[in-house]
Amino acid sequence: MKLTAKTEIIKEFIGIADGIMITELRLHIEEDVVRFLCVDTANVALASAVLPIDAFTEHTFEPCIMAIDVTKFKACFGYGGKEISITRDSVESNMIVVESGGYRSTQTLLHDGTVKKDPNMPALELPGIVELQEKEFSNTIKTISAESDKLRFIIADNKFKIKTENEGPDNTERELLEDEVLHIRGDGNSMFSKDYLIGMTRQLSGDIKVHIGIDHPIIIDFMFAGGHGVGKYLLAPRIET
Repeated sequence: MKLTAKTEIIKEFIGIADGIMITELRLHIEEDVVRFLCVDTANVALASAVLPIDAFTEHTFEPCIMAIDVTKFKACFGYGGKEISITRDSVESNMIVVESGGYRSTQTLLHDGTVKKDPNMPALELPGIVELQEKEFSNTIKTISAESDKLRFIIADNKFKIKTENEGPDNTERELLEDEVLHIRGDGNSMFSKDYLIGMTRQLSGDIKVHIGIDHPIIIDFMFAGGHGVGKYLLAPRIET
């Protein structure tokens, strides 16, 4: 098996899992896509990424599953090469060789049975949807998250608002302006932990679609790798008792 792609594409692909602090990842290498679906250790955040085979400049393989150590694999992004190649002798081999920028890293694959099972993607139809540019979404979260570890997302009256959720009256909010929103419909109101949101927003780019319900998970749909790949984040709401 050999897969070769631009370093930036692989970095974005693996980075989606890194956005929810995944350290072990099961990659599904199929006839037409390379994909993963993973959940964090606390079972509150889910990440999905699908990268079509034609995003790779070289792809010779049999369909298989590879479980990788994300931390070890990410080290290869620092090798300076414009491309990364991943080679595996056979589907039975427990080793891969990652090459980039003249460096060659031999890595032992994780045993598939020890990696957390792929979760089921919840079938949620959330009533509130807002489409906007990632930079408006990410910058708002980055700015106001300094004031609270809880953020509330509100879609109401054809407007989208993000606000801090503190005890007492002191809170900060930002309502996205009409020219900052590409499309909006429905209603939603739910509160989330900033820690996961900040990690997720680091991996977003371009236009994104945010789905919000009433005390339901938030779902963020986005493209990556120059529009080749499809990514999705799901984060469970933070419920105060």
